Amino acid sequence: MLLPVWQTEFALSYGLLAVMRGLYSGAMAGLQIPVGRLAERIDGKILLALGTMVAALGYVLAGLSGSVVGLGLALLVSGAGSSTQHPLASAAVSRAYGKAARGPLGIYNFSGDLGKATLPPLIATLLVIMSWRHALLLVASAGLFVTLCLAILMPAIGKGFAQKSAVTTQSVQAGRGGFSWLLAIGILDSAVRMGFPHIASSHRTRLRAVLHRHDRIGRNRAGALRPARRRRWSDPGNDSDGSHSTCHMPARTSAGIASV
Repeated sequence: MLLPVWQTEFALSYGLLAVMRGLYSGAMAGLQIPVGRLAERIDGKILLALGTMVAALGYVLAGLSGSVVGLGLALLVSGAGSSTQHPLASAAVSRAYGKAARGPLGIYNFSGDLGKATLPPLIATLLVIMSWRHALLLVASAGLFVTLCLAILMPAIGKGFAQKSAVTTQSVQAGRGGFSWLLAIGILDSAVRMGFPHIASSHRTRLRAVLHRHDRIGRNRAGALRPARRRRWSDPGNDSDGSHSTCHMPARTSAGIASV
């Protein structure tokens, strides 16, 4: 939602906008596996709360940034904090409900999509009454409030993974092909959602430039084809140099007037 605002604020091209989006998405996606490894030694609740706090602080830094470099670093920080949400929160839901976790996981994923659909119009409404910096600070304060709620209300997830039985191990080994399909679907889904808006915006800008160029060429051609007719109509005594101005008319018109 803030990408067009940042483009106007910092005079960014669509390529730099894609870099900014890639900094956040890359940090969030690239650190999920290390966070999952770290959760084997530290309680997942602590990591999830810390990650939410870091993401909120990244929004604070973005709101206080005064340059493109500062904005990029802030997005990196926010993406690094957001990397704890998917692996740890999904694992917490799965461990809490066990074999009946399919329904709660669906609700969890739906709530995430609902938040993604609600936040852009909310930011757009805030931009009407305040600057984008204050809007980011307000979103960051909401993130800090969520961090406090996680620290107080969320039960401990525990270290590592739940103990696996022999049946669970066999089911995991039998379902490796399904995991490959899920991985491929996730990659394609993220690639379309992250890359298509920038590609569409770039093609839209090029189309506007082409249409503007063709319109300018058409106007120049129309001006060249239009006959240049200069007529000088004035009274004999109105010229500044005292000379009498003449009226240039075609021969047929002069003859017609003389005959009358």
